[in-house]
Amino acid sequence: MNTQIRIGGNRRKVARLLLPIGMLGVGGIVTSQALPLGAYASTPKAGKATVVMAESGGQFGKILTTTSGSALYTYSKDTKNHSKVTGALLAAWPPLVVPAGAKPAGNSVVDLGVIKRTNGQEQVTYRGKPLYTFIKDMGNQVTGQGIKGFSVVKLPTTKAAAKTSMSSTKSPTNNGIPQNNGGDGDADNNGGPSDGDGNV
Repeated sequence: MNTQIRIGGNRRKVARLLLPIGMLGVGGIVTSQALPLGAYASTPKAGKATVVMAESGGQFGKILTTTSGSALYTYSKDTKNHSKVTGALLAAWPPLVVPAGAKPAGNSVVDLGVIKRTNGQEQVTYRGKPLYTFIKDMGNQVTGQGIKGFSVVKLPTTKAAAKTSMSSTKSPTNNGIPQNNGGDGDADNNGGPSDGDGNV
């Protein structure tokens, strides 16, 4: 059973551009290379490309999404910096790719990288795991969790350490004797119990 979760309070809508194989839009340029359709970032040239966001994913907590709000997934059979998603899986789970030479970035998201797929596309990775979208996710829903070994990317939550300021200063005890815990040490009381200090 598919789980449908809305991302980020329905703040974004996904604009999907379905192009036939061999006519892909990459950063506003149409290429005639016969490559599978990927979820391209619109970056016209190499450089830093903001392609991911940290968003609220309902029951999943903070998750990784594309800038348009689509949930991002990893595949259980992928190994570090290597994708095993091919064929029919690739058609249903398009990789998140960037133009050649682009460095992926995101809002407060670290550990992003890029791998080169066998067809030459550069796919974005998170902690070495290749990232994919799911074609059945509509708008900002998460419907692909647990399907065919794919899992939504959950981000670690950072909790601010609670700061408690406790005073280590102890209040002086008052035992009814004004000075030096029972005397001021002068000749009138020699530490005795009475000291008013009238030298008695």
